[in-house]
Formats: sequence, structure tokens, C-alpha cells
Amino acid sequence: MSTLAASAFSATPSLGWSLEAANKPRGTHARKADAWVVEALGCLDCNDPQRASTLCQRALNLMPGHYEALHVLAQSQLTLGQAEGCLQTTAQILAHHPHDAVALNTRGAALDALQRLEEAVETYRLACRADPLFRDAEQNMALALDKIGRHEEAEEAYRQVLARHPVDAEAHYGQGNALCNLRRNQEAVDCFRQAVTCRPDFGLAWFNLGNTLLELKRWDEAIEAYGQSSTLLQDHDL
Repeated sequence: MSTLAASAFSATPSLGWSLEAANKPRGTHARKADAWVVEALGCLDCNDPQRASTLCQRALNLMPGHYEALHVLAQSQLTLGQAEGCLQTTAQILAHHPHDAVALNTRGAALDALQRLEEAVETYRLACRADPLFRDAEQNMALALDKIGRHEEAEEAYRQVLARHPVDAEAHYGQGNALCNLRRNQEAVDCFRQAVTCRPDFGLAWFNLGNTLLELKRWDEAIEAYGQSSTLLQDHDL
């Protein structure tokens, strides 16, 4: 059965710490670099990662090693599909901050994009150890585990996320996919239903719910789920 796994890559740094840095007493060059990083974050929010990357490079030319600029540059590179560049940038951060959970998560996402999935899993795991409440890293790790066939571990990882965040639609969806891969279809149906209860416009969850109901020969329910997904996924390449 075909299932569609949603990307959970999310490592965007908070605007707050750049604003805090920009408001501290700093030299002229540092203030200018901080301002470019704040502008770069705004570009990321407006889906302009190329401009964000340019601004971060400008900040780093002025202030090499600028912590926030490196973080935003890494996220911009990841968004632009420049995974190798992202690995280089996160390596610079981790050389000085080896337990930086955001940098580890971003690095894991770059490894994931390069299909270096075993390395990605271990890097996400390090991010989770650095920050045990970092939901993005937990979900990224679970998704990567599922991709490499470690479905039992993936299902358990999603279960741990849901123990703390019971209305996380992405986690219910991911757990459903892992359960499908384990051929535990009835449990998967329950997870997909939880996902669409938490987020009624979650088209992929409706689609995978339909697939799973079809496997169980629950035809009427499958048709209903596919109907919901077709409305929500009209422009999605299935």
C-alpha cells in the first residue's frame, strides 16, 4: 500500500534571539550584521530563502562566525536544496556549540535530504538529547527511522511525541504510516482518524486513511475518505 510521508523538516531559528542580539550594546559592524540577520529572518518568513542567504553571507563577511547568521544561513541553504552547503554551515556552528539542538536538527535534515539516513537518525538523536522537548527533532528522527525500515522504532518515537502533544496531527499521521508499514492496519486507521480530527484539512492523512480502509475492505468508508482527500489535494501530485 502506498503511503505519503509528510516532510517534518523544521529548524527555523526564533526571531527573538536575533532581535535580542540586535538590541544589545554592540559595535557598528556588529549592529549592521545583526540588522541583516533580522532582515534575513523576515525573508525566510516571506519564502525568499535566496535573499536570506545573501543577507547572511553579507553579515558573515562583516562578522565571521556570527552565530545567528550561521543559523539562518543553514536554514536558507536547506530550503534552497543546498544540503552540502548546509552541512558545512552547521559544522561551523557545532565546532563551537556541539550541543546546539537547532543546529543538530538542521544538520540532520541536510543529511536526510542527501539520503544519508542512518547518519540523519543519529544526528536527530543527538538533537533530542541536547533538548529532550524538541518536537521537530523527535518527529524528524521518527520519519527518518520509518524511511529506513525501522518501523517499530519509528512508531515508538511518534508515540513518545504524542504522550506530550496528544493533538499533534503530524505525529498521529506519522504513527499511522509506521503502523501501515508494520501491517497493523486497524491501529493505523485510528491514527489517521486522530490526525484528521486534529486537522480536518489534512489531505494526506485523509488519503492514507482511504488507502488503509481499502486494505481492510471497508469500501464505503474508503470512498468517503478519498472524497475528502480529493477535495483537499486537488493540486497535489499523488
